[in-house]
Amino acid sequence: MIIEQNVFGGNMEKAKLKINEQFRSLIPPLSDEELSGLTENILKEGCRDPIVTWNGFIIDGHHRYAVCTHHNIYFKTVEVEGLKDDLDVEEWMIKNQIAKRNLTTIQKAEMALKLEDVERRKAKERKISNLKVGAKSPVRQDLAEREQNGKALEKAAKQCGVSYETVRRAKKVLEEAPETLKQEVLNSKVSIDKAFRAVQKQERRKSYQKMEWPKGKFRVILADPPWSYEMKKPGHGDTDDHYDTLSIEQICQLPVRDLVDQECVLFLWVTVPLLEKVFAVLDAWGFSYRTSFVWDKGGKNIGSYSFVNHEYLILATYGTKPLTPEGDKPDSLMRMEKSRKHSEKPEEFRAMIDAMYPNGNRIELFGRKKVEGWQVYGNDEALK
Repeated sequence: MIIEQNVFGGNMEKAKLKINEQFRSLIPPLSDEELSGLTENILKEGCRDPIVTWNGFIIDGHHRYAVCTHHNIYFKTVEVEGLKDDLDVEEWMIKNQIAKRNLTTIQKAEMALKLEDVERRKAKERKISNLKVGAKSPVRQDLAEREQNGKALEKAAKQCGVSYETVRRAKKVLEEAPETLKQEVLNSKVSIDKAFRAVQKQERRKSYQKMEWPKGKFRVILADPPWSYEMKKPGHGDTDDHYDTLSIEQICQLPVRDLVDQECVLFLWVTVPLLEKVFAVLDAWGFSYRTSFVWDKGGKNIGSYSFVNHEYLILATYGTKPLTPEGDKPDSLMRMEKSRKHSEKPEEFRAMIDAMYPNGNRIELFGRKKVEGWQVYGNDEALK
């Protein structure tokens, strides 16, 4: 509710208003172009919108106030009542900005995070107040507040016109992204999604760096290396978006030789564009090519020269005597729909390997989940 209106003229000493830095930090900054347009408009037509204050502090119109005081221009002020404390003011300011300005997606996400923070602090004050009057037991109060806080971000996102997932990703970017990337997001040069994937990639890289190479000797090895593609096709996605990739040289340098038993069989996944490269990897790891299986994925996957509907599973052996199958020989072609999860392989191939080679220690390199009877090396969340 507006209770007071003042008009200030050329006496800037009289026109000085109080500025609360916490309040000002809630206002999204203007771009150079926006500030130039605001200044030009005020110089031409005067300051038509009043500066809004609460207890003498500016709560709306920081940019207008800066332009007016700098150029000695008349402006009006209006005082608002009905706001009990700073938290009420912050909530009013955030909602006022959402209603007034044409905000970018990242600015809306920032506003949602600020609104959620206000609600979290209000909840904390309510908790303290309720404990003083004995409204609830500490345990019940804590559970209630925790449930409310869990919904606060979802509610704030909705009020700011963005999805919960967008705000969640923006929060991770703003908290964990390198400063240069963060500034690119804030300036709308890089999307929140792209920056989020970059942060995830950084986490995966750190996770792999912390992992120790497996120990032991294995008779059966299944490997699905994170191949890096030299040619990136815009619009068709990138493996780097899903996991941290390795170059052919880095894959060749993996100490797989340390894992092989006196006789060993390797099953190595490779995609069609990289089929030629697989032989350099086999040579570096000490294996000899024997045969291959084809996974017919169904559907149509766009390639550079054709629709690519298949992937190869190479079988190679280690040792002076080739390790031939001890069980039934499977068909070389298997048709199964691919999973929606990027690069995930059908479990039927693992069952095929177990049936062909039922004996000996077995390990999966760059696996995604724990499997009974197998040691698994990888950095997927399911393995932690």
